[in-house]
Amino acid sequence: MITKYNLVEIFKMRFTVFFLFFFFLILGCSEKPQQSFYNLINDNFLTIVDTTAYKTGRLIQIPNDTLHVGSLNKVCICVDAAFVSSSELNKSILKSFQENNLKDFEELLLKGNYLNLDSIDITQLTNTGKYLLTKSTIIEGTLCSTIAGKITFYKPYITQSKAIIVYSISTSPKSGFTNCWLFRKQNGVWKNIKRIEIEKW
Repeated sequence: MITKYNLVEIFKMRFTVFFLFFFFLILGCSEKPQQSFYNLINDNFLTIVDTTAYKTGRLIQIPNDTLHVGSLNKVCICVDAAFVSSSELNKSILKSFQENNLKDFEELLLKGNYLNLDSIDITQLTNTGKYLLTKSTIIEGTLCSTIAGKITFYKPYITQSKAIIVYSISTSPKSGFTNCWLFRKQNGVWKNIKRIEIEKW
């Protein structure tokens, strides 16, 4: 005979099973920060590096330079294999956030919610247009006609709703820049809301 007590226990058990199922379903659907990083870079790669280097062979343009125009088959970009971390750079970024009244991103940076990953798997960077990615700056033994420049990623800060992506692009030790891109996830889609130039050399 089913008593009132038994009905309560059955209800509790079913509720617990339902809650656990719902919890694991949500957990499984959540995008992991590591995957978020690769998705963000793939979605924005050609905006980050531009496509002018298809013709000029350089990620940073030199006015009136026609040295390589129309003569390149395979343009490569060197990608630093390791994420870089810089406390000095973080101070500059924090200052920019304060100047632009970006308190939620300031909080994200101060909490230190950076991606706990030491190296970049360049095979995960797939939306690179006509560019070939390489870890080496040496052209010999590769399919590269030229190395257009180097891109270095700093440790990104990523949560389920916000992301800070910082990178440097350089063509030599004397020519480069560092940018910070801010993203918010809106209706399940990452949207770039701001780009800040941190330094230029």
